[in-house]
Parts: sequence; structure tokens; C-alpha cells
Amino acid sequence: MALEAGVPILPVTVVGGRKILPKGSLRILPGNMKIIIHEPIPVNEYTYETKEKLIEQVRRVIGKDME
Repeated sequence: MALEAGVPILPVTVVGGRKILPKGSLRILPGNMKIIIHEPIPVNEYTYETKEKLIEQVRRVIGKDME
């Protein structure tokens, strides 16, 4: 969608969400969550043929703060 619209992608990382809302549970547990809003990633350097590189770039940005 970002390629088609020509707008940057804004990666967001959520750390600690699984501890607060475990998979399969409707109960929210007490705890801390950290939300990181990263710098936008421009899409003007990518095409539909190179979209996999763009996807990998977004995953890399989000993944670096998941640990």
C-alpha cells in the first residue's frame, strides 16, 4: 500500500505486550509495555520488484528493539 500511495512507512515496535496480554487470553495482566516509534522509511527508492528489500528493511528496524 505504501508503494502504491508513495508514502513513507512508519515502523512501530511494541515490547512487553505478550506479558500483559498473553496469547489466547482475554485477561489483561499488570505490567509495563514499551512502544517505540521509529523514523519513517521512505519508499521512493523501492519498486514492486524490490518490495522484498523494503519489507526486510522494515523488519530489521522493528526487530532491533525487540530484544
